Amino acid sequence: MKKHWFALILSSLLLLSFWIAPPANAVIRITQEGFQKTLYRSQQTIKDQQGYAWQVVLFKRTQPDKPADMNLRLVGYPDVTQFLHPQPLKIVATEDQEFLVPDRFAEKTPASNVGQYDVTGIIKQLPAVNFLRLELPLKDPHELRIPYFVVKEWKNLAEKE
Repeated sequence: MKKHWFALILSSLLLLSFWIAPPANAVIRITQEGFQKTLYRSQQTIKDQQGYAWQVVLFKRTQPDKPADMNLRLVGYPDVTQFLHPQPLKIVATEDQEFLVPDRFAEKTPASNVGQYDVTGIIKQLPAVNFLRLELPLKDPHELRIPYFVVKEWKNLAEKE
């Protein structure tokens, strides 16, 4: 009889712990780059309409006495994708809400399959929609759909100090 009560109490405590546990947060990686310099990063792998996987990395650097900047880095398959630098990235939220964000690699790029864009001014303006559409400025046009939970993670990252 004691084993029965022990199992019942243990099961109840376990269920209770799930019920009162805080909700899971998205994974935002934080790296100290030096004295009072911090890098916040969200990284996802997202497939385009052709089935190619892309690394989608939003990052923010903070340091004292300088405004933080936020960048969106997109990395496609080498020899398959080629960004047209210095073209801006077009982010489409709704039919009547679009953003053009400037190319950070306008003058020099680490590789032709890498694009990086300044999203500092628009990240907090992105609406809560099912997905955002990124129209990639590539030699062969591609589109990425960014799901709402990734946008939510980006907004959480934007709030980090």
